[in-house]
Amino acid sequence: MIDPLLSLSFSLQSNKSAYALMLGSGMSRSAQIPTGWEVLKDLTGQIAVLENEKTDNDPIAWYAKKYGEAPDYSKVLEAVAKSPAERSNLLRKYFEPTDEERERGEKMPTSAHEAIAKLVAAGYIKVIVTTNFDRLMEMALEKQGITPIIIASKDSIKGAPPLAHSECTLIKLHGDYRDARIRNTVDELSTYDPATNKLLDQIFDEYGLIISGWSGDWDTALRAALQRCNTYRYTTYWTSRGELSEAAKELAKVRRAQIITIPSADSFFTELEQKLTALEEYDRPHSLSVKTAVASLKKGLTDDKYRIQVHELLFEECERAYKDLTTNFGTNPNDVQVSELRDRLKRYDASAEMLQALIANLAYYDEGKHSREITRCLSRIASHQLPNGIVSLMELRHYPATLLVYSSGIASVVSDRYENLKATFDAKETDPTSDTPIQPIINNANCKPYQNNHFTSSITGRQENEYTPLSEHLMVTLRPLLREFIPDEAEYEKMFDKFEILLAMKMTDDILHRDGDHSWIWFPSGRFTWKARRHYGNTILVDFENEIKTEGQEWGPVNAGIFQSTEDAIAALGEITSRVKQLQW
Repeated sequence: MIDPLLSLSFSLQSNKSAYALMLGSGMSRSAQIPTGWEVLKDLTGQIAVLENEKTDNDPIAWYAKKYGEAPDYSKVLEAVAKSPAERSNLLRKYFEPTDEERERGEKMPTSAHEAIAKLVAAGYIKVIVTTNFDRLMEMALEKQGITPIIIASKDSIKGAPPLAHSECTLIKLHGDYRDARIRNTVDELSTYDPATNKLLDQIFDEYGLIISGWSGDWDTALRAALQRCNTYRYTTYWTSRGELSEAAKELAKVRRAQIITIPSADSFFTELEQKLTALEEYDRPHSLSVKTAVASLKKGLTDDKYRIQVHELLFEECERAYKDLTTNFGTNPNDVQVSELRDRLKRYDASAEMLQALIANLAYYDEGKHSREITRCLSRIASHQLPNGIVSLMELRHYPATLLVYSSGIASVVSDRYENLKATFDAKETDPTSDTPIQPIINNANCKPYQNNHFTSSITGRQENEYTPLSEHLMVTLRPLLREFIPDEAEYEKMFDKFEILLAMKMTDDILHRDGDHSWIWFPSGRFTWKARRHYGNTILVDFENEIKTEGQEWGPVNAGIFQSTEDAIAALGEITSRVKQLQW
């Protein structure tokens, strides 16, 4: 029989956003966060101390006998701290770490919280229901660059966006510790207001459930909400460290739940996140499907009657890649590790694989009839956004478009399809909110911050003593894709260098025409720069200049309109040659 964890992994992978999490106090216990009941016991115990009375280790019973009623969390809290600010400061010690606790990792998000946040960032989970008062889940989500919609009272339900339209909705059923209205006592947990019940009914009807850290013993109203739902669109998975309580067993039977015995919530959610990452890697486009798509493209290029099919094929794959790049990657705004950047680089490679193949084949075979498809696809991919402000991640988002620029550009150069190279260079990044062009994509090709050799070498795994590690990385990465067009290794290196020189010339020419200021000229430090610098006098730049002068106005890039004249091209090349002479590593 298949392990329920494997079944859950497949369910989540094939039904993204169809499952909600329901988390209980067990999720926060390993972080040394007390339950609401434990906070109430501590507060009543402190009252007894101030009354100079003994509680016989049962402050709740002492309080009930002393005051003639069971302690109510809100009433007790209001009695010992009169103002909201005072109550917030009083509760802070229970839920927020001191410097010493932080060093020990206490009252901080656990591995389980971190793994859940990654699942949310990857689009697997959108709805989290919790009975906890703490902010550990919010902290873990914020670390991934996600600001959830928080519903912690009936008032906040009214203004919340629909669940399906939010990146993540966190429903704190019993409230937030910073609000004195949190639910805690048996009476408080016996009923919910109509708005909360309606929201729970919707969630339990429309979503599958993953229950963790919840015993089911005390939350009468929550049990009732689960019991009255008689639909089973998706499976309920209930994790438990041991045998379920009798109340939980009965509820699991009603929900037809799959029971998963786990060592801890930390190990469970960490393993679940790892399994989904493995499935995602396995699910990357298979070479056969790439070959099939390329074959369809080649057939479409043979006859004008297939023009619409070519457009649809590229449009659909471009949108798939755009969505994948936009939604599948979590971000860490506080602490971005090199390992995370390497992982993102690999996943970008996988997301762009099929579109790369299509764009390269289009650039190589098309006679200019579909050039604008190249421009459109590159602009679309270059304009995908990430919800964070970290420089390394924001710059790395240009990498997929850089892959496409190089794939299309080299294929165009090899086949002398300079009209397709012009289409590549003409592509502009746009503002996704208004479709307004921002700047040419090539301004971010071979991303500027990654000219830092140490940093780039770390991400790409290249040697630190390489002069241009990102260029070297692109050359190796693109070799399998372009082998069909350039089987010879020496010729491949020559065409790669030729494209990077043309890219640098185009960027330089644009600056000269736009600003006329030579001091602002910048171009990517491609492989050709160190080769020209090392062997100056017998340089590829001199050979390039001779080629332009020999062919004159018939030189392909001038003929296609990439440069207005051979004089402009030679002027741009001269600026590059001058700067290459001055380069130092």
